[in-house]
Amino acid sequence: MLESVQQQLTKRIGLPYVYTLLGSGTVANDAVAARLRGRGVVLCAGEFGERLMDHASRAGLSFDVIQVDEEGKWEVAQLEQIEPEWVWTVHCETSLGILIDLAPLHTGQGVVAVDAISAVGTLVYDYYFADYVTFSSGKGLRNAPGLAFVAMKEQAEMMRDVPRYFDLSLYQPIAFTQSEPLLAAMDVALEELTEEQVASHQEKMALLVNSLRENGLQFKLSPSQSPGIITIPMPCGQSSIELGRQLSYQGYLVQYESEYLKRANVIQVSTMGWTTPRMMRDVGAYIAEWIQQKTATLESDGSLKHENPDVPSDEFFVRGVSN
Repeated sequence: MLESVQQQLTKRIGLPYVYTLLGSGTVANDAVAARLRGRGVVLCAGEFGERLMDHASRAGLSFDVIQVDEEGKWEVAQLEQIEPEWVWTVHCETSLGILIDLAPLHTGQGVVAVDAISAVGTLVYDYYFADYVTFSSGKGLRNAPGLAFVAMKEQAEMMRDVPRYFDLSLYQPIAFTQSEPLLAAMDVALEELTEEQVASHQEKMALLVNSLRENGLQFKLSPSQSPGIITIPMPCGQSSIELGRQLSYQGYLVQYESEYLKRANVIQVSTMGWTTPRMMRDVGAYIAEWIQQKTATLESDGSLKHENPDVPSDEFFVRGVSN
């Protein structure tokens, strides 16, 4: 079963070796950090680029940082000037909902590591150029969380100076304890995840954006918008926390509770998982109409102003718009 999962993933990623760990994508990134050597560069556009910086720092790595703009672009000349031994970047900067331009890394020198946790399963992409690609069983692959993967261009060599769990050379054929239920579910999920379904993320994202705009919500869309997740900023005086709670009452679970999202006062809607075009149209309509009808007080910190927080705050709002 493990071999079946890993063989399917090698075809999807474009790299010949896949190693399976128990945990979230964080443990996969720690395993990569343990294998990087020398001075490198981290491309950073937001929260998840900063997390890669933290991974690298905790692993004792020396590195420079190249900032990525809101369109996913970065100065290649800076990379050429630094001449790093490795480059580490996320593909989808989830906090912004944008794809970082990886094209300059296709022909670069040195080791290339890509965190593709929010990209794999939402778009077809060949990572043939990368030495390491990390991703997980949830999100775009539509399985339960709990499995982390490191795809590699070369077979992992033994590393006796890292914790045993990070020595991927031991994962042949199976190291330590695996989770049979998660592997069985992953095997089924991969068999069912067709290229047409992966490509449908782009259609669903377009429907969501069109629904938002058709219902009166205008906002700037990055040309590098991810097909898997979009970030919607709240107008001044309105609360992302309150909107997120209202959406949950309507049966829509969106991202809004992470601290970095609260600080930015944004919500995120994802096309990942078992979502449908109708869901995208309906949730877009609800968000746009709520934002236009809601009047928040200037002193609001996003908390519900009711004695009972278990009831919706918008009693005047027409129910059923998402049905």
